[in-house]
Amino acid sequence: MPIAMGLLRNEHGVYYVRKKVPRRLERAVAQVLGKRKERQTFLKQSLRTKELHEARRKAPEVLLRFDSVLERARLAEEKQPLRTTLTQSEIDQLAEHLYGYSLMTDAPGSGGRPK
Repeated sequence: MPIAMGLLRNEHGVYYVRKKVPRRLERAVAQVLGKRKERQTFLKQSLRTKELHEARRKAPEVLLRFDSVLERARLAEEKQPLRTTLTQSEIDQLAEHLYGYSLMTDAPGSGGRPK
């Protein structure tokens, strides 16, 4: 049962904080946290208390840590290329383009620049 944003209580009455990981960051968050699983869909941490006032006092610090993890994951994701491979068809198209460009720039009177 939600008590406040991200603050929940388990079946034993112990409060915990949970935050949903944006879908695009699930893989990066798992890597940042060093998890063996491929994706991390939620960040979750027990507050180790059954007292609501104590849970409300502890929750902001945990949520800040979660935000830090998400930021590190976002930065790690930005550093990784979107693609690491090309299909043979894409390689052929790039080669044709480069060949055509080199013919165009090597033509007499072009001055080394495309027309």
